[in-house]
Amino acid sequence: MPKHPMPLFAAVVAVALIAGCQQEPATETGTTAEVGSAEETAAVDPAAVRQALDDFGNTWETTALTNDGAALAAIYAEDAVVLAPGAPLMSGRAEIESGFVEMMAAAPFTAIDIVTDGVEVSASGDLAYGYGTFTSTNTVDGQPFDDTGKWTSIHENRDGQWVTVLDIWNSDGPMGGAGDAANP
Repeated sequence: MPKHPMPLFAAVVAVALIAGCQQEPATETGTTAEVGSAEETAAVDPAAVRQALDDFGNTWETTALTNDGAALAAIYAEDAVVLAPGAPLMSGRAEIESGFVEMMAAAPFTAIDIVTDGVEVSASGDLAYGYGTFTSTNTVDGQPFDDTGKWTSIHENRDGQWVTVLDIWNSDGPMGGAGDAANP
């Protein structure tokens, strides 16, 4: 068994998402299932999924501004994976919490705005991904640090609730420099 099973989990999630996307996906504008088909009755409401992903972004913003790493980690699934810039892979809520606590101690948030640009849902309705952009301001060494970037996240429908299982973001700025690990 691998020392860290979460990279394997992330690969399995990616393969499942790709396999799910081989079918006609449901999108923000509606499902692709034919009217009256078995697929239509099992289809999820794309607007509800979009709202769930928007809610995740809104909760991320509000919670990040408290600079409480434990509270921010709590909005992820227990087995989630977070890939933050300048930081090692964080797998599971305990690692995510530790990573967020460290990042927020080094560069606390003073402002953040997360925009969801798109959401796609697998035809089976059990996986979705969202992507978008962000702007943020953190304090690094007592000075404000403004950042812009992009993000994507994968969400899984578990017992009717959308949970975030994979989250990644990165800056539009050049690589290198002080404080990269804290850029949201």
